[in-house]
Amino acid sequence: MNQYAPEHQASPKQRRRATWLGVLAGIVAKFGSSVLLVEVAIVGGGIWAASVGAAQSWTEHMQDINSSSWFLLQAINLLGALVAGWVCSWLSPARSLLATGILVALTLLAAFFVQLPATRSPWLLAIWALGAPVGIAIGAALHQRHERQA
Repeated sequence: MNQYAPEHQASPKQRRRATWLGVLAGIVAKFGSSVLLVEVAIVGGGIWAASVGAAQSWTEHMQDINSSSWFLLQAINLLGALVAGWVCSWLSPARSLLATGILVALTLLAAFFVQLPATRSPWLLAIWALGAPVGIAIGAALHQRHERQA
């Protein structure tokens, strides 16, 4: 149960702190889970390659947009964003979308400062650019649904 439920009246200062705590925790959750999942995929790919005697692991081409492992990297990005949206919504005030909105805006802003994938396909660029914002929104929505059912 969220400590900022309607039966608990929080001051505006407490709500503001909780909002920024949610944003900060969402950022940490996004990067932490993404890094962890990428490392698990790389180690798992290396173990698989060694077990079948392959010269290269399929994870060695994760940055190549023509490789199927690029889609694995995008799925990891989406999953990390889902976790971030859940954590952000969990730690921010109940029924408040401000922290989630800030986190989505920050991921969209970050996309402007990252090197674009080497493709001209608008679909692949959309997958790359919208994976994190959509994942955050879905994670927050899942948490809000979970809170309503509890």
